[in-house]
Order: sequence, then structure tokens, then C-alpha cells
Amino acid sequence: MQRKLFLTAFFLAIFVGQNLAQAQTGETKFDVPAMIEVNAIYNDCILSDSDPYEQLIEIVIPVSCWIDQRHRDHIQEFRFDVHWHRSVFPVVEYGPKTLMQSPVHGFIAVEKRDDQTVKVGGDSQIPAGAVKVGAKLETAKTVGQTERFEAIPQHDLLVASGSINRGTGVFFRFHSAKQFSLEGGRELSLVYRVPRSWRGGIIRIDCLAVGSVKRFPGITDELRSAVSFIVPTYLKGDREAQQVAAQYVQSEQSLRHDWVSYVSKKPEPKFWEQVQNSWNKDETKDELPTNWALQLIQSPSDFDLAEPTKKLPESLKTTVKHFADARRQMAGLSK
Repeated sequence: MQRKLFLTAFFLAIFVGQNLAQAQTGETKFDVPAMIEVNAIYNDCILSDSDPYEQLIEIVIPVSCWIDQRHRDHIQEFRFDVHWHRSVFPVVEYGPKTLMQSPVHGFIAVEKRDDQTVKVGGDSQIPAGAVKVGAKLETAKTVGQTERFEAIPQHDLLVASGSINRGTGVFFRFHSAKQFSLEGGRELSLVYRVPRSWRGGIIRIDCLAVGSVKRFPGITDELRSAVSFIVPTYLKGDREAQQVAAQYVQSEQSLRHDWVSYVSKKPEPKFWEQVQNSWNKDETKDELPTNWALQLIQSPSDFDLAEPTKKLPESLKTTVKHFADARRQMAGLSK
């Protein structure tokens, strides 16, 4: 039973990044906090105290990136897309910005030489008795000029960033280089313009690792590892908003745990039943998919839960209801 439960949990985990190409694999792993505290900031060039409708908030997202030592030379890029999960607010500032760097500091000296060779010569005859011997004499002279100047060395693109979703989200791309390590922790900073009444909200962080590995001469396999995180945020100093965020985290974890237990207890169909179900799809269309709980967590909207959950046991229905209520309370903090 424990082995079956473990396999079911692993199977569910591969669907976390449902909007990305693949799920998180053994080559790389990402991690972010379960919830994030947000700082309110003030900028008199943008806002004033007399404006009751808007404020600026800064969200700093610590992202941890781990690469298996066998694939550290194979991963070329990390991608992070950050945007609101259930709200839409404009981005005012973000970081890190696009960064290019060279292992050579300062300028490099370049010498450019343009040489030309000029030949000068003529014919001469030397009497040698009855035989005349002819000879051709040439001299060569090299002339030219040398140009010396300083140039900027070639730079590698380390970080690229910019807005997405019509200015309501930001993408970050980290590229591998000799002087830059992809593995480790980094911070993504976003400043949003939100209503003055904003106390919290839910953001989504899509993480993707891209690379390639040569299996045989002329054959290269692409490496892709992806995962998405749904993270509640709350305004610093607002204890009630912090408790709402913590309740959301607890309800999400309960939903994951109870769903894995439910799926693991379902009897596995026998081979002939699988064949029969593949032909009679009408009999299985009402069955919830194995990754339904993760689809619910990833969904940005509150779809009708009554119909999908009518075949679930009462205990799991209660867990789903608690999660839906906690998410609606988080959404209410953004108004």
C-alpha cells in the first residue's frame, strides 16, 4: 500500500505544471516559499498620500534551483514567468533586468594592419663568350599602415527579462555562462500598482529548465523540466491577511494529501476492463482524471464543483469545499 501511495503521489506530481511542456524531472528541481510577505512602498513621483485608490507593493520571490551533477553541463537556461493567478494588476518595476557580461573587464586592445608588397626590378644581360646569359633582378618592399584602437569585448547574455500578459506579469530568463552559475538561489522582484484596499492575492510562478544532451554522434535529446507554483501573498503587518494565506496553504496541502489517498484506494481496472473502457468512452467520461485535484489548484477560476465532485466520498467533498472557501477568501483580499 505504501508503495502504491508513493507511486500515485509521484504520478500526480508530474502534472503540477499542466500549462508547460513537461513536468519537473530528476535533472533539475525548483522550489519557492509556501507563502510570501509583501512590502508596501511609497514613491512620491508616482503616487501621493491623497490618492485613496492606489498603492505600490513589492513582491520578492526567492527561487531555488537545483541541478543534478550529471547534467550541470547540459542545462543551458532557466525560465521563470510570474503573473497573477486570479487578479490583474499592472507592473511598475521589476528586477533583475537584462544583463550582459564578459570575462574580460574593460576594453581590449585591437591592432589592425594593412600591408602591401611592391616589387621593383628589370632585365640585364651578361656577355659570356658567344653565349648571352639573361637575368631578371627584382626587389620587394613591404609598405602599409597599422591601426590600433580599443574595442568592447564580446559579451554573453546572462539575464533577460521583460513584461508579459500586457504588462501584468514579468518573464525572467537566466542563461548559462562560464562566469555565471545557474544553480543556486536567486530573487525575483516585482513592483505592482494595486488598489489602496489591497491586502493580499495569489500569484503564479512557472519554472522551466531547458537543455540538451548528446546521446550519440548527430543525435541530441532535449531536456525540459517544468513546474508551476501557486503562492498566496499578504501585506506585511496585516495579521488577518497572513492568517488567510496560511489557511489557504493548509487547505491546499490537505486537498493534495486526501486526493492521493483517494486515488490510491481506487481499484485498478484489469486489462480487459481497460480495453473495454477504451472502446466505451461514454462509461468513463464522468470519471475524474487522476490529476483532477491539481487541475483544481491550478485553475484560475471557480468552476462548478458540484458536478465534478458528486461521485467523491463525503470526506473528500468536505476537503474540496474547504479549499474552495480558502481560495475565495484569498481572492477577496485583492479587492
